[in-house]
Amino acid sequence: MSLAIYLNILDEVLRQFKYSQDELQRAYGFGNRLQSIADKVRDSLDESQILQTAVQELAIGLGVDSCDTGIYDLQHGTSTVAYEYVAGQVLPVQGLVVSMLDYPEVYSQLLQGQYVHGCWYPLDQKIHNVRRISGHFAALVHPIIDNQQVIGDLWLYRVGAEGFEPEEIWLVQQVATQCAIAIRQARLYQAAQAQVTELARLNRLKDDFLTTISHELRTPIATIATAVQMLELELQRIGVELAANPGLQFYLTVLQQESQQAIILIDNLLALTRIESETEPLVLTTIDPHIWVADVLEPFADYANSQKQQLELDIPTDLPPLTTDVADLERILTELLTNACKYTLAGGTITVSAALWNPSPPNSAPMLDLTICNPGISLSADECERIFDQFYRVPSSAPGKHQGIGLGLALVKKLTTRLGATIEAKSSADHLVFRLRLPLTASN
Repeated sequence: MSLAIYLNILDEVLRQFKYSQDELQRAYGFGNRLQSIADKVRDSLDESQILQTAVQELAIGLGVDSCDTGIYDLQHGTSTVAYEYVAGQVLPVQGLVVSMLDYPEVYSQLLQGQYVHGCWYPLDQKIHNVRRISGHFAALVHPIIDNQQVIGDLWLYRVGAEGFEPEEIWLVQQVATQCAIAIRQARLYQAAQAQVTELARLNRLKDDFLTTISHELRTPIATIATAVQMLELELQRIGVELAANPGLQFYLTVLQQESQQAIILIDNLLALTRIESETEPLVLTTIDPHIWVADVLEPFADYANSQKQQLELDIPTDLPPLTTDVADLERILTELLTNACKYTLAGGTITVSAALWNPSPPNSAPMLDLTICNPGISLSADECERIFDQFYRVPSSAPGKHQGIGLGLALVKKLTTRLGATIEAKSSADHLVFRLRLPLTASN
């Protein structure tokens, strides 16, 4: 074999090797371009930005004269050119609404999930030239499919007789898939945001309604409570002995108790509404826990005695000062002590104790540990968790014995969180223990 033949063979091998290298480099370039477009599309939850990015990156990356995306309205059989990127002398048509009936050959394929690719003369009636391109042009149209439904398409125009290479068609296919995924995520996000906005609006309406109703109810009920007190005084003034009229005494007592219970309920509703609105800052005051807790418990000592209960206090005198919102803390303790007295049987002992608690790192700041323990009730672990839920009432073997609609402990939980504290309930051996842990210095 002559040297010339060997050289020709070597030249052909080198040519094929160079062609393979070029193809590999071309494929690598398309892969990088796809990754770049996919990253930009996935980074957004804005549908308009997703589509605008896709058409711009495709137009620049493939060097076409225009690229646009249509959004389908299948009910009316139309496609709206939502976003476009135009180069050269191609006519912009963004916002144009196209009837699918005017493009039967194209949309029949697109609606079946198939792409359309071809070259046309400007006056070819098989496809309408909405871009008003004079001369030959190539078009590639690919559907955007989400959940087996075509929601839009990508149109690419190239002026001249040169069509689209298989690698370019592959790239457009992959970008259409990425657009479908990103659009689905964007629409789910927008739907979720709309739900959040609507829920916030409904919550504001609920709060406004509760506040208005509570104010409207509180005034007449407070007036009734005052009138009952004045009636009792007036009866005493005119010489009516209530002790000699047990029926009259009973009715007055019922009026007083029920009106007071209604006022407490309304106050709890108003307090919950105010806390949830998060508009009121804490009013911080520094107190001595030993003295302050004893003062709060003083009226409960008399009430416990009247119920034949014992109230024991175990508060060390050397506890550090506590800086907190005393109005909120007093309401917490009042509600917990009211519950303790309500559920403790005659002869039972309610214990209130306090100590300094040092948590493990990283939460190493010491806290004030307050516990209220009362006998007479046993709850499961699940009930101890749910006891702070709004409108949750502990199941009772004696229906109607314990009044309330389940707002008191829900309010306690809200106030505790507002103070930066924690509270938990535990039950064992027919005892219920509430443990309240407060930072020594609360902050807004």
